[in-house]
This record gives sequence, C-alpha cells and structure tokens, in this order.
Amino acid sequence: WKSVIAIFEGEKVPFSVVMGNHDGEMLPKSDIYDLLLQSSYFIGENGVENIHGVGNHVVPVYSSDGKSRAALLYCFDSNDYPTVKDYGTYDWIHFDQVAWYREQSARFTKENGGKPLPALAFFHIPLLEYNDVMETGTVLGHK
Repeated sequence: WKSVIAIFEGEKVPFSVVMGNHDGEMLPKSDIYDLLLQSSYFIGENGVENIHGVGNHVVPVYSSDGKSRAALLYCFDSNDYPTVKDYGTYDWIHFDQVAWYREQSARFTKENGGKPLPALAFFHIPLLEYNDVMETGTVLGHK
C-alpha cells in the first residue's frame, strides 16, 4: 500500500480507494485506511462506524469554478466473504450501507435545493443482478 500511495504522491494526484474482497487478507482494512489517511492526496474517508465495510464514503466533484458541487462519487466497500453461502462465495453491499447511501443522497439533494446531483457508485464485487442482465441476451460486449 505504501508503494501505491507513493505513486499518487509522486504525481501529486488526488485519489480515493474502494476495498475489495482480497484487500484485507494480509492487513486489516482499517490498517490500510490508516496508511491511506496519512497521505495529503487521499480524498477518501475511513468510513462510517456501525455499518458494514471499511471506507464507505462520498467524494464530491466540484464545478469548474470550484464553487458548487456538480456530482458525487459514492464509494462502497463491497465486503469480503459471506457468513451464509446461500448467495455465492463473495459478499455484497449490505442493507445498512444502502440506508447510509439513501441518507447521504437525501442530504446532498436537500443541500442542492431539492435537486439530486448526478452520481456514480464505485465498488469491487459486482451485483448479483448483473447476471440477470447478462442472461437477457441483449447485452453487447464481454463479461
């Protein structure tokens, strides 16, 4: 992680990180975030306590003049491996994380005069629903 951080610091480029299912295997995710937070170029957060995952955060994207928010990037830890194997071998974004997202979205919408900001979500483990779309036969490209 120190080598990754050094790349961004060397280029003086801001960066954020979302955790994946293998990231916490050698070092706890909270320790990884402790390293990330030492960099002045890291624009993420350690995340919210009492919900699943480490590092769930929102990155605001500002207008070209820097005066107002133009968009939001929601960053989710899609977690590691489930304790219940009924739904596959990889974990997912949990309901408490979705509730956190809804709270954040409502707050930013209110702060923006009731108009939702354009947004993207970033996470590592694909949603199970992606399989439903792939099976329709109407998808172009490769899985």
